[in-house]
Amino acid sequence: MLFKVQISSRDSVRRVGGTVINSALISELSTSGTGASFLYAGNPESRRGGIERIFVSDTVARIRAIMNQTPSQTSITLAVYPGEDTSSDTVWTVFNQDSIIFAWPQSVANRRTGVATDANCYIDINERGSVKRYLVNHYYEEIAQLSRTVSTSTTTSHN
Repeated sequence: MLFKVQISSRDSVRRVGGTVINSALISELSTSGTGASFLYAGNPESRRGGIERIFVSDTVARIRAIMNQTPSQTSITLAVYPGEDTSSDTVWTVFNQDSIIFAWPQSVANRRTGVATDANCYIDINERGSVKRYLVNHYYEEIAQLSRTVSTSTTTSHN
């Protein structure tokens, strides 16, 4: 299940702040201060590991509840900018939900707060052991919302 968290720190120095993650990639969930920490397998097929510890402000109970949910669909359809070029027309692309690793705001200024003023976000996708990045015409929190709906359509785009 895809859901939004506020990442306070991680083993790597990459993005902190508002991020959508995949609950299927979480293991060793534990309490950390007033929030939680867990191991996150960002690229589970990599022989180099790809596992890091992430600390979030969410509670263990909330994360466990999300982990116990079953997605209503196995795939999600998103409007992708070819070559990350926002001047191009978007292409509707189907992604398996299990392959989505992260989604976060495109705006650099708003990554830490998780409040994006733009409609676009980046998503990292695990494609047969290789992580691919896409720029999509969706607000990053919308990715988690779309994963819970029965179907997606062109009405979900910000075109």
